[in-house]
Amino acid sequence: MFFREEDAEGNWIDYEAAVSGGLQMVPQGSFREALADDYASTVSDGMLLGDEETFDELMRKCEDVQARANGIR
Repeated sequence: MFFREEDAEGNWIDYEAAVSGGLQMVPQGSFREALADDYASTVSDGMLLGDEETFDELMRKCEDVQARANGIR
């Protein structure tokens, strides 16, 4: 089940594209920078349990999931 939602630019998210090869999990540009800053704050505040991974490691894992979901090898 999907709920109607807007992206960061105010456009309606196209769920059809997301499930047919257009899924984007990894933000780009200033959105990635903002997420990296937020992740750094989360780590420095001790909000993650155990050994946290670096932001770049996390993004590489997300990129892998994104590529596999979109059928990119």
